[in-house]
Amino acid sequence: MRKFYASLAALAVVVSGVLLFNFMGGQSSAALPRDCDNNSIIYCGGITASELAQRYSENKPGDLDNIYSSYGLSATEMKNAGTMAKMGEVHKDGTVTVNGETVATDVHSIGRQNIFSGSTKKVINGKTYYEHAPSGTFARESIVAYVFFDANGEFKAAVLTSCGNPVNGKPKPKPVYTCKSLTKTAISRTEYSFNASATASGGATVVSYNYDFGDGKKETSSAATIKHTYAKEGTYPVKVTVNVKVNGQIKVVPGSGCQVVVTVSPPPATPVYTCDALTGNRISRLEYNFDGQATATGGATIVNYVFDFGDGKSTTVNNPKDVKHTYDKEGTYNAQLSVTVKVNGVEKTVTDNVKCVFKVTVTPEECKPGIPVGDERCTPCEVPGKEQYPKNAPECSTPPVTPPELPHTGPMDMVAGGIGLGSIVAAAYYWHVSRRNLLSELLNR
Repeated sequence: MRKFYASLAALAVVVSGVLLFNFMGGQSSAALPRDCDNNSIIYCGGITASELAQRYSENKPGDLDNIYSSYGLSATEMKNAGTMAKMGEVHKDGTVTVNGETVATDVHSIGRQNIFSGSTKKVINGKTYYEHAPSGTFARESIVAYVFFDANGEFKAAVLTSCGNPVNGKPKPKPVYTCKSLTKTAISRTEYSFNASATASGGATVVSYNYDFGDGKKETSSAATIKHTYAKEGTYPVKVTVNVKVNGQIKVVPGSGCQVVVTVSPPPATPVYTCDALTGNRISRLEYNFDGQATATGGATIVNYVFDFGDGKSTTVNNPKDVKHTYDKEGTYNAQLSVTVKVNGVEKTVTDNVKCVFKVTVTPEECKPGIPVGDERCTPCEVPGKEQYPKNAPECSTPPVTPPELPHTGPMDMVAGGIGLGSIVAAAYYWHVSRRNLLSELLNR
């Protein structure tokens, strides 16, 4: 019969170990012993949660409530370890793990006896116990334990299944990670540099950054700084999320400060500057006035206008209208207009060899319309009727005077001459008589 009960007890231990192994997800390689000795807080421990609750309630040593309370564990937690604790392991190296993740370091367990030279006394409710590191008391690499956490999810305490001994330690910092900010820096009108800022601690690490540039393009990079060029003007919301590794898993972490707005302005107008026209009008034989015209747009501005009159003289003006110039002498001159413009802070000279050149012809001085001074036609012929000829022209000379021809004395000429002379004499006689008679009549009156 005694052998039967011993076998039954051994079977119970095996079954409890299998159930606990399943409860832990089959991941543990820790031992499931029972420490049935005087150092145990609970003699032979509590392999299952129900066994732990039962033995806590029985409280055969009479001090369990005080001991567990000094480690921050309430009666409710001890009686409901199956739901309020997680199964983990306390390791000989002083760490506590749950599902392979370290949740506490620098742990110490308490016992009833001073079994290790490095133990420290711990008095609870007037009774002395001994606290020691597992490196000096564990015969195995690890022991399965109930691991309790506080409301913030940080390690509170653990209870070894094999002996019920409570364990304290330093909670491993809870992983903290956040995407803090995203800033922008304009490199050019279309190119920007972005800088992401993120933090990760407590075992969390930043792996990479996911950039969404707002123009339909995205990029994942391990660098916190990245450049991007936009194809056209517009307003773009830029966002970044951070890929953080926590407990072997990658989590995508956004942040309210991890977004900026980029405004790409339209391209600036292309500077246009031209010399458009140069015209001239004759005021007198030697004097002309000129009008110039030029264009400057798209950021270009006109500084001044330079008129080169083609005779070695020039003038610089701000107004290209009605610019006068007097030439010294006759000739043909090419007057030219040049325009000084400022483009992006740099002055440039602009001209046009077709539009901004004007040909000037200064005619010689005239003594008469159409006749230049010095022309022989300026001294006309002084002979009446020959004024149309120059003075030195052959046509202007006076012809020689021809002497009268002597009368012919032939017989017939003599007869005719006598007749003619007699007629003249007779006529003279009768005229004389008539004049005398007329005088006499006048006197007699």
